[in-house]
This record gives sequence, structure tokens and C-alpha cells, in this order.
Amino acid sequence: MRAARALLCAARVPDLQSPAFAAPPPGAYRPRRPEATVLHRVVREHLRTFLASVELPRRVAREFLRYLDCGMLPCGFARVRCDACGKDLLVAFSCKGRLWASCNARRMHDTAAHLVDRVLPRARYRQWVLSVPHRVRFLLARHMLFLEGVYRLVDGKPEFHAVPPPEHAEIEETLLRIQGRLLRHLRKRGLVPKEGEESGTGEEPDEPGLLAACQAASVSNRIALGERAGHRVRRMGSFGLPGESPFSEGPRCVGIGGFSLHADVSIRAHERERLEKLSRYIARPPVAETRLYRTQSGQIAYRVKRMWSDGTQALLFSPMEFMEKLAALIPQPRIHLARFHGVLAPHHAWREGVVPRAESAEPGEQAHREREGAKARSSAKHRLTWAELLKRVFQIDLTVCPDCGGAVKLVAAIVDRRIVRKILEDVGLPADPPPVTPARAPPMEAMSFF
Repeated sequence: MRAARALLCAARVPDLQSPAFAAPPPGAYRPRRPEATVLHRVVREHLRTFLASVELPRRVAREFLRYLDCGMLPCGFARVRCDACGKDLLVAFSCKGRLWASCNARRMHDTAAHLVDRVLPRARYRQWVLSVPHRVRFLLARHMLFLEGVYRLVDGKPEFHAVPPPEHAEIEETLLRIQGRLLRHLRKRGLVPKEGEESGTGEEPDEPGLLAACQAASVSNRIALGERAGHRVRRMGSFGLPGESPFSEGPRCVGIGGFSLHADVSIRAHERERLEKLSRYIARPPVAETRLYRTQSGQIAYRVKRMWSDGTQALLFSPMEFMEKLAALIPQPRIHLARFHGVLAPHHAWREGVVPRAESAEPGEQAHREREGAKARSSAKHRLTWAELLKRVFQIDLTVCPDCGGAVKLVAAIVDRRIVRKILEDVGLPADPPPVTPARAPPMEAMSFF
């Protein structure tokens, strides 16, 4: 108790109450206020009702609850201080989840930086995008980045040999082979019906129960639960002919029988910035919060990036349908979302001679790492710290004071709710997180409390 009181007294600093804390200058840290976003409000208003109406794995519920605490000062924060001027900042904790845009944006940049700096050699690359029919899309959801060439040993060292770009006819031939081999493999395992048999579910889910149904419905653009179970997701916009496809064919792009293969994006060996940008695109978050908005009737609309060829401009969901789609996006635990093959595989004999070596860090970053010590890089020495990702994604540097430019260091991580409440009340900030709406009966679940 004495330690808690001492920490509370140490946290009472005049700078927290100054106008500079309430309105920090450009480039300084600003709380992102997730409670004001449409996504946070939808989850907050309908999570309890959704969990009460369906039986999902506990990890799914934990992921949602962690998101509700993500970025919320009343749920705990880190106190950092500048030794030069005495300025204090309160930095809210992040859930570091794989679904939510803010945390996943940092994870996206970390993955792209790791790939370019530590995995992908200086060679030519080509992006291959394979789309499959809805009936097998639940089994295959992959995005591929290939070396445009091969490695061979020359004087005992692997040497890259580029190959010419594929012709349109080669793309078509490749897609025909993929289609034939994939369907034969799936039919052999009984995952899709054979020719002449009745159509089945085509699913072998790793997740039992309703979560598998949500995931299967999500990849087929259908609703799994509620009154509209089995129906397609509603669309907004002007529609063309019923048989029109949402993707367009072009150079090195072929579509056959529901399969589509696109391979027109190429990266040269010296275009490392483009390669990192493409890697970020592949590792991007599944939900873009800036495209979400609420209609006047309380429905949730998600704008598509570009108008589809059939005129679709947005997808329309009820709050419970939207919660269902979010649950289907939560990945399974302890699996790798990025996998490597060929010479880039972790245990390939040539890998050490192919992957790039770490480049020297910038002077400021190197000095920071020396201050932190070797223990900060013990288990994940090749990955960026969360503070470094915050700087890389949002241009916010928590290691430098925004007022005087001095070094900022971590003072304490405050998680005790009593101390958190007292500090926030002293500085005039809300001490309670937004309330989570209790579960409602079916006649009430359609009501909106925005």
C-alpha cells in the first residue's frame, strides 16, 4: 500500500495538468480515442448480445474484450517522463491483436520490415494472386509472393538467375493445372463432391461448432446466424447483369470456372521500397475502420475500395451480422500467418546464403538500443519494439520529448485500477471506460444505441 501511495504521489506532476498535455503539438503523442470509432461502438453495444446468442470459443470472446480495453487510459497505461524538462505522458496500453486496425497496422509494418530486411533477398519478385470459387475458398485463403527466378550453386554459393516474365498463355496454362490438381486433391480427400454427386459443404474446419459456420459463410458472402441465415450479404449501389463477375480480366490475368490468377505486378531487385510496400499490402489488416459508417437506420455499411463491376459500392450488415463477420476474421492461436517455401524456408540448407544480412541501424535508433541493453532483444532480436512501430506507422516517437527533444524513459506501468482512477481524476480525464451494453433479448437486439 505504501508503494502504491508513493507511486501515486510521484505521478502527480504539474505538467499533466498543463495545456500542453490537453493539446499536444503536432508530432507529439495523442491518445487515439478508440471509443469514438464506429467499430468500437458496434462491439461495445452488441458484444454481450452476440456472445449470449451463439456459442463460440473462449479465445474469440477474449479477443473482443481485449479490444474494448485497447487504447483506453482507464484500463491502464504506461507513464513516461523526460528527465530534462520533467514532462510526463500517459500512454495507453495496446492489445496487440491481429484483427483491429491500429494494432494490426503496427504489426503490418513490422512484418514488412522483417521480410525486406531479414528474409527477402535482393532479387526480382512477382505477385501472384489466386482466387478460388466460394465452395473451396474456406479451405484455401492464401496470398503469394514469388521470386521471379531460381537459385543455383555457383562455386559453392547460391546465385540468383532471373527468368523472363510469364506470357498470358502461360498464366492460362498454370491456372488450368492449378484448377485440375486442386479439385482432384480435394475430391480425393472428400472435401468437395465428385462430378455427378450432390453438392456438400466442402468444409473440413479446424474450428468446431458455430465459428466454423461463421467462417464458411464469410468466405461465401453469406450470413450464418440470425433471421437472414443462408442469405447473401446485402449490397449498396447500382447493379448490372446478374451474371457479372466482381473482378476484371487484364494483362496476365485469367479467370476460368470460378478460378482467377493474376500475375502482372513485378518488383525489380533494386526496388526495395516497393517490395516493402507490397509486403505491407499483403499483411494489411482485414478491416479498414475508415470505410465503416452507420446508416440512418442503424445498419453498418462497409465501403469497398473501388466500385465493383456490378455497381456495388458498399456491403450492408445488421449489427449482429457484422459481429458475426468480425468473429470469423479472428485467426486461430499459435499458427503462422506467413509461411516460406523453397530456399526461403526456415531449414533450407541455402537459406543463410540467400537472405539479406541486417543493415546498420540509424544513429538515433542505435543509441536507443544501447540504452535499453541486450535484454530488450533477447527473444525477438530481429523485430521492432512496439515504440519503434509507433514511430514508424504514426510518426510518433515516444523516446524523444516533444517539448525539449530530450530523452524520454519509462517510469512505471500502472495497472492498478484505484491508482489509475486517482491519476486520471487529478488530471481531469475520464476515469471510467465506456460501459458495455448488457445482453438484450431478440426483440431488443436490433435496436441501436449510437
